Amino acid sequence: MKIERTLLASALLLAFHPAVRAADDQETLNDGKIQQVVVTASPLRNGEGDQILTPAKVLAGDELRDKVGSSLGETLQNELGVSASAFGAGASRPIIRGMEGSRVKMLENGMATSDVSGLSNDHAVASEGAVARQIEILRGPAALLYGSGAIGGLVNVVNERIPTALEPKLTGQVETRLSTVDNGKDMSGTLDGAVGKIGLHLDANLRNTDDYQIPDLRVVNDPT
Repeated sequence: MKIERTLLASALLLAFHPAVRAADDQETLNDGKIQQVVVTASPLRNGEGDQILTPAKVLAGDELRDKVGSSLGETLQNELGVSASAFGAGASRPIIRGMEGSRVKMLENGMATSDVSGLSNDHAVASEGAVARQIEILRGPAALLYGSGAIGGLVNVVNERIPTALEPKLTGQVETRLSTVDNGKDMSGTLDGAVGKIGLHLDANLRNTDDYQIPDLRVVNDPT
């Protein structure tokens, strides 16, 4: 009887031993087939409901064409949480949730722009909204994926300067805008095509403005 009890206790201890349980689990994994699950997500969405959960905004299509201004700051100044600095007609940079300058990162096609607009407000942003396909705005913590320089947020201007597909035929567009307060004239155009397996892209922008005109000498001691 004593031998039977000893054998039973040994069997119970062996059954609960970690090595035995690990071997059983490994056999179960080898017997069954584990399906591959791929989870993808993007911080940039177009749905209205996503604006509540994800602090992102994408301007594209007719909405972008209606809001394009003489500068990137003027184009985005009416978006949620966005205002613009003002240092002349051509130098205006987005301000996101009160943060500006080097705290707001400027990208073009996902890469940093080569300008000094973040150091001084009298310099314009190198990216031109008039020839953009879409403009993406990230506000708050979502922008930290792009480094500490985007603590306030970031603006990514997407254009066709890096073609993602070859155009089967030559395509292009031309836009013209006029403003009365400064006799402003703004013309922009794009041209896309391909030669064999080489994609071609051309864009250009021409802008000319005069001084602002206000009636009745509103500025004291100003002869204009």
